[in-house]
Amino acid sequence: MSEQVSGMANIEKLNLNDIEVVEDFDPLMIDFGKYKGKTIVELSKTDFSYCKWLSSQPSVSDEIKEYINNNVNVNDYIMRWGRHKGKTVSYIKANDTKYMKWLLANQYVIEKCPKLLEALKVV
Repeated sequence: MSEQVSGMANIEKLNLNDIEVVEDFDPLMIDFGKYKGKTIVELSKTDFSYCKWLSSQPSVSDEIKEYINNNVNVNDYIMRWGRHKGKTVSYIKANDTKYMKWLLANQYVIEKCPKLLEALKVV
């Protein structure tokens, strides 16, 4: 019984000002690399190629992989150049129809970018 009292006495002596408060844990938060501190929800709107890479990494949490699998089409064509570099064709279609039309009519795309052209026609 005296051991319990002693333990309680120690608890009462604790200085709560010295305790570091930990922010709420977010299982969708990236905790490494260039996007440390960002959530996968944010990244899924801006950097599809990084999401695709993340989904293949063995050290990434199951929650992040599940979010990517359910919410990001990792098979969508990712632009490698131009003003929408790093974005998917689906993103461009939803957010910049003028650019989408330009891509479809662009002679360089028609002649030199068969995968991009196919992706533009599919979405």
